[in-house]
Amino acid sequence: MPHNPSVRHMHHVTLVLVAIATLVSALSFAAGLWGMPLLEALRLTIRVTARQSLLLFVLAYAASALACLFAAPATRWLRQHRRSLGLAFATSHAWHLVAILTLLTLYPAQFMQLTSAATRIGGSVTYVFIAAMAATSFDATARAIGPRNWRLLHGIGGFAIWTTFLISEGK
Repeated sequence: MPHNPSVRHMHHVTLVLVAIATLVSALSFAAGLWGMPLLEALRLTIRVTARQSLLLFVLAYAASALACLFAAPATRWLRQHRRSLGLAFATSHAWHLVAILTLLTLYPAQFMQLTSAATRIGGSVTYVFIAAMAATSFDATARAIGPRNWRLLHGIGGFAIWTTFLISEGK
């Protein structure tokens, strides 16, 4: 762990946000299992993790703009912890993917009925962006790809994520 207290604080915030995202995902699945068949529990988990991921993504994506528009301790905190929020989003959406893949594996006919080819292809491309953005959310990997490529990846990736959420949640 780095010796710099502010870096240690950032690591703690990241761990807490990732743990909360994981806990909410696990609890939604467990709660679903309590009173419904596995298929419905998976569908509930997919809905909960999608909405949780959307909230985390919006907070990370809008943090700088909010801090500029509404200078306040809360918006400064959001801007300061954008990376942590982004990694919590990636974690939440990883659990979302686990639920989707479990649905596909256990209930392939229902999965195909519930999704379109466009959703499956678009979602897959978006997951590649999420993984690449999460992997380059660390100082060493960001330096390795360079500032221009980092901005390009995160700009296009952010647009892809927004588009996927708009199509998926906007129906």
